[in-house]
Amino acid sequence: MAKIPQKLERKKSDIYKDAPIAKFGERKPDFSTMGRKMKNPHARFREVVCVEACRTPYGRSGGALKNFSAMELGAMAIKEVLRRTGGKVAPSDVDYIFMGQVVPAGCGQIPGRQATILAGVPEFVPSITVNKVCSSGIKTVDLAFQMILLGRAEICIAGGQESMSNCPFVLPDMRWGAKMALPNGRVVDSMVYDGLWDAFYNRHMAIHGSEVADEFGFSRQEQDEWAL
Repeated sequence: MAKIPQKLERKKSDIYKDAPIAKFGERKPDFSTMGRKMKNPHARFREVVCVEACRTPYGRSGGALKNFSAMELGAMAIKEVLRRTGGKVAPSDVDYIFMGQVVPAGCGQIPGRQATILAGVPEFVPSITVNKVCSSGIKTVDLAFQMILLGRAEICIAGGQESMSNCPFVLPDMRWGAKMALPNGRVVDSMVYDGLWDAFYNRHMAIHGSEVADEFGFSRQEQDEWAL
């Protein structure tokens, strides 16, 4: 049997010795050095910066914003964030738009795309609608970050849109008819069922949040500080 060269004799446990592996919940890879570890000395992750940010007023269900659809609210934010660049970023300069939305029921196809067009962004600019429940908006920021980091885009817009006031009630039994109609016919609130109700444990998500906070001893103040 041929002798393995000494430089190739490496324990299995050493293979990932230099990899940025962390325990669950502690993933903190060092992006500043990853590029230098690659074989190609010119391989670098690109620097990503946030140019501008804005949001619509924080309304309440059935309040002053109830007559605006989620797409219209999203379009307002997209238009305003472009305006705040002072003309340095034109709508046609954008490479990709990511918009998160939790409850698309009754909004029509690809609501994120609708917001893009309503904002006056050219049709050739692609867009994606993201649904990751409460994390939908922040996930769009992550996706935009990755696109720029890896050199697949120069300029991205990331955000979220929602209108709880316009979430429709759904009649799931009406497709094939409900015998004797009510009380046999169900009326489902899409705001709660699609947005706030755990599909696996059949309970309100707010209950889970409170229980997890109690289990791990996180106070409301600590949660607010982490969020900010």
